[in-house]
Amino acid sequence: MDVGAEHIVFGANTGSLYFFNRAALRFLQLVSSPEIRAAVTHIRFSPDERFVALSTLDGELIVLEPKLGTRAKERIVLRHHLHRDSATAAASSATTAPPSATSSSPPPPPSPLASASATTATALGAAGAATTTAGGDGHGVTCLTWAPRGQDDENYLFSSDTTGAIMITPVITSLIKRSLLLASTGPEPLYKADSRVVQLDCTSVAASTTAAMKLQLLISTLTKSILLTIDTNAKQITGLQVGSKPRKGNYGACFSAAASSAETAASRSPTVLCAARPGRRIWYAARICHTCRTFLNV
Repeated sequence: MDVGAEHIVFGANTGSLYFFNRAALRFLQLVSSPEIRAAVTHIRFSPDERFVALSTLDGELIVLEPKLGTRAKERIVLRHHLHRDSATAAASSATTAPPSATSSSPPPPPSPLASASATTATALGAAGAATTTAGGDGHGVTCLTWAPRGQDDENYLFSSDTTGAIMITPVITSLIKRSLLLASTGPEPLYKADSRVVQLDCTSVAASTTAAMKLQLLISTLTKSILLTIDTNAKQITGLQVGSKPRKGNYGACFSAAASSAETAASRSPTVLCAARPGRRIWYAARICHTCRTFLNV
């Protein structure tokens, strides 16, 4: 299920979606598409609640426009099964030994976005090598998150799976722009984590003098948390690990607005990130310097 500003949506094991009005807690609409055949495992509203992203039990990712409050039929904007393919590729190469950590030549990056920061990807351990994902549960999608609303005609959806593969999917809402860019846009691999992804969160970077939309994606895996800064215009990413101590287990991480009112008002976005640690501890880290500055024992 997911809760938006105006709506609540539930996914069913039949592939159907049930929409409710949040304020009145009133049932609005049932969406049952014959193209969605498997159980819904994750579901997320887009920032404007115009679209719903969902994943299914067979590893497929679908973006749907439900057209709530109208008589128009729901529309599937896009669908792909790259997460299912990444799991198949990982399984087929499981018998191949991963490259040595001391190798002088880094493995190839997973996408054009990541190729701009190959040294960063190497330092973080991202990269093209198939790794064993303890705690995984098949090829299922583990997380979905949307980028904060940027341009009116373009949204970005991030998704991850049990193999550590993270995809970025641009969702073009303008019919004219979509027809012009249809051949050049689509989901693509963004990053390859070392283990199963536990949680994703995304925020925007304070606007600069350029028109480029910069995003920060927080990735929490079974072993660590990583902060990626993504320039969607220049197709570049940079990233650093949050903290230096490894961990093992299903620990999440997210952005928080727990900053001074002046700082929050100036940036209009969260400036602090929180990462769960063993022993019921939470690390608070500055989003800019990526270093731990506060410990909280729960």
